[in-house]
Amino acid sequence: MKKILIFIMFSLIVGTSLFSQTPEDPILLWEDSITIWGWSKNGKVGISEYSHGQDFPIFKTIIFDAVNDTVLWEKKCNFTDYYDGSPESITGEGWNQVVTSFNNAVSGLLQEFQNICKQQHNIVLQKTDTVFPLGSSFQYKGRTFNININTFVKETEDGLFMSYSVLAETDTRKKTVYSSKEGSVLYPYPIKFVRYAISPHEERALIIILTTTKEGEYYRFSYIGCHLSSGFR
Repeated sequence: MKKILIFIMFSLIVGTSLFSQTPEDPILLWEDSITIWGWSKNGKVGISEYSHGQDFPIFKTIIFDAVNDTVLWEKKCNFTDYYDGSPESITGEGWNQVVTSFNNAVSGLLQEFQNICKQQHNIVLQKTDTVFPLGSSFQYKGRTFNININTFVKETEDGLFMSYSVLAETDTRKKTVYSSKEGSVLYPYPIKFVRYAISPHEERALIIILTTTKEGEYYRFSYIGCHLSSGFR
């Protein structure tokens, strides 16, 4: 199945299809991405992910409370809900219909997500991309913030599993911003600080960590809030 997919770079914008279609050569547009759709003044943030499962994309929308580190709302569209693996759905008009169905579902979800952001969580919609850190650090108002991840390995009957904690450090002061549940990640799959975003309304960052499922098959993004002026010791 992988052989029929042509993966190319794309930019996800409102009103633009996630997929390109031509009768002769249907092309799947694919690049893992995370988009910030806006922040509220009390630390809530609207996020969308465009990522992959086994072979096909998943578009997910999340409303995250970066104060309490809780997911307030989450809903996704999975490409495999529209693709059944039959020969008719692989090429030609069948493939185009699958792509159109998925695009329409994504558009509908995005509209629902934006309405909930505004109406239920007072999120000011202002779409921005997440930022890649410089190594394990980023700058904010002339200060350097280092994000360090400590991992702890435990041997069980099912193999080696890891838990981890995330520490933020600036000006020789530090604080723990997150501690995972014990044995939440299969060893030795990576846990990395991969991106961040900063609220335009307050001194608060969204830290984005790349981990895997416990089975180690697929990666996932985890979100952690970090106030940038309080809690450091």
